[in-house]
Amino acid sequence: MVAYLRGAAVRHLDDPAWQELIDELRVASAEFAGMWAPNDVAVPMNLVKVIQHLAVGDLAMHLTIMSLPATDGEWIQIFTPVDDAEAAKLSVLLAMPDAERRRPGEEHRGQFHRASELGS
Repeated sequence: MVAYLRGAAVRHLDDPAWQELIDELRVASAEFAGMWAPNDVAVPMNLVKVIQHLAVGDLAMHLTIMSLPATDGEWIQIFTPVDDAEAAKLSVLLAMPDAERRRPGEEHRGQFHRASELGS
């Protein structure tokens, strides 16, 4: 996360508020100061992922992946709509009652997957 902060800070080199924040963090935390010193820079990975949902169709989402340094091997994934149209579809999906959201998938499984389950 410190390397991500440095990656963001480099775009604000002429902003005194950013320098004040970094200075305050370095003074408040020897651990932060030690992580800041090597000048490591990282940029969160951003991808576009299309999520297929039978109730609203495809949803194009930006996927941002960041590691969680406090716990080895863990990370967080954040999905955000790529534009206003995708945000509107997501809003429709989130406003649906749970049963309505699940119904298309259950119908699909009943129609296309039950026969293969019975045959095995």
